[in-house]
Amino acid sequence: SSEAPFRLLAENSTDLITRLDPDGRRLYVSPAARTILGYEPDELLGTRVEDFVHPDDAADALTALRAVAADGGARRFTLRMRRKDGTFVWLELATRAVRDAEGAIVEIQSSSRDVTERVRAEEALAHQALHDSLTGLPNRALLQDRVEQALLAARRHGTSLALLFADLDRFDTFGHPMGDDLLREVAVRLRMAVRAADTVARLGGDEFAILLPQITDVREAMDVCERIRASLATPVVIGSDTLFVEASVGIALSPDHGNDVDTLMRHADVAMYVAKRADTDCALYEPGADRYSPTVIELASDLRHSIERGELALHFQPIVDMRSRQVVAVEALCRWRHPERGMVPATEFIALAEESGFIRQLGLWTLAEALRQRAHLWPEEGRRGDVAVNMSLRNLRSAELPAVIDNLLHTWNVPPSALRIEVTETSAMADVERTLATLTQLHEMGVAISIDDFGTGYSSLAYLHRMPVDQLKIDRSFILDLEENANSQAIVGSTIVLAHSLGLKAVAEGVETAQAYKRLAALGCDLAQGNYFGAPLPPGELAPALRGSPWSLA
Repeated sequence: SSEAPFRLLAENSTDLITRLDPDGRRLYVSPAARTILGYEPDELLGTRVEDFVHPDDAADALTALRAVAADGGARRFTLRMRRKDGTFVWLELATRAVRDAEGAIVEIQSSSRDVTERVRAEEALAHQALHDSLTGLPNRALLQDRVEQALLAARRHGTSLALLFADLDRFDTFGHPMGDDLLREVAVRLRMAVRAADTVARLGGDEFAILLPQITDVREAMDVCERIRASLATPVVIGSDTLFVEASVGIALSPDHGNDVDTLMRHADVAMYVAKRADTDCALYEPGADRYSPTVIELASDLRHSIERGELALHFQPIVDMRSRQVVAVEALCRWRHPERGMVPATEFIALAEESGFIRQLGLWTLAEALRQRAHLWPEEGRRGDVAVNMSLRNLRSAELPAVIDNLLHTWNVPPSALRIEVTETSAMADVERTLATLTQLHEMGVAISIDDFGTGYSSLAYLHRMPVDQLKIDRSFILDLEENANSQAIVGSTIVLAHSLGLKAVAEGVETAQAYKRLAALGCDLAQGNYFGAPLPPGELAPALRGSPWSLA
């Protein structure tokens, strides 16, 4: 008889083995019921499977069992079953029909395995893939899916929906972990400002989105914008700090401003930039009535996503020691290849980054990428020059900048002395005390500091003397007409003397001709940079280009 082998296997299996009659009543339950469900096997005899299945799974379980009883085919499915203590366990069932000698189905056998840990791990991974780890809010991927579903529903019912993009103002002035705590608190407040059916998502950084899946008119979206403003009006207290936070909100409606996810998100982003640039709480997307050029606004919106889309790249321009004629450093210069517009001039997108507040992220990306690529710039072992990176006023105002730089130096194994931070004269003087504190920390770490575009701002010599500066970079405007303009010659000459009197090196940028090079050498300039020595090039092209030039690698 096959009964004895069946019993032997069932009694010793860690899986729950059951035999059911064609109506689904249990005829046999193996001892594993004790560990998996908390029941004695006898307690389950005569009961039906559906009596213990989670209500959400009952219909599918019954359909599967009836299909086995009807056609005799094997089935495998997963469901939740109630334990004796009232909790639910996830079981994976494999079922098959047993036939008698005449071929009639007389019972159903099933083997059930506890897969609770696996299901929870899968659920956790799915949640992580669709939610922001810091705030727990839906992320961009989940938002896009919900917008897609809301658009389909709106088309079916002839209704409208609204998508709001909110960007925190001056968020970059807060450091970490204070910034993280602030983002968590903002997430809570935004969630409380909307209905249960609405979606609040974090898109990254300090940018959030709110989906209103069903509205009757634009006033509802404006009301939500007002509730967002009110929710952020109360200061956020983190430890001993009281933080004041505001947001710029852009609104796009469907069908008025778009009928697909990408268009709607893009227009909400553009409207948010309009609000930020106009210094208002909220702006509705208006394609034909913008106070600003739609091209400029959309370009600024694109710029804010350029890092995540991999559109930015660095080119490096050599800096030459005037005495040794060797390349001792390179300056990292950011380039943006727009997918539709091609290469965007640096003067254009840097100004947009300054206006939109994106300059901080741009500076940090440039810094990290420059340090990462340094080893590729001097491929020969043992030959490593310095890398110069520009930092904006927003970067310098961040108290976390020294810690960020220290971490990046360690990550890419770059000695602090090989990094030069360039700060424009205007930025250095705009917020002297905060800038001085940051630069002092960097100097104490061993990082070199250069004052960029010197001669175009309004430096106080008293402050300049206090600042831990290593170099003065003479602005290119004085170098370009050095040979024809006596005033430029006087300014360049006096700047070199000033630098030397302060114990600093003088650097000329914008050197385009041999005549300018010779004049600077005669004036005692220490370092020079410009197309005369080499145009900015991608990292892989720099070393080969210099090998064929009069300027050797240090």
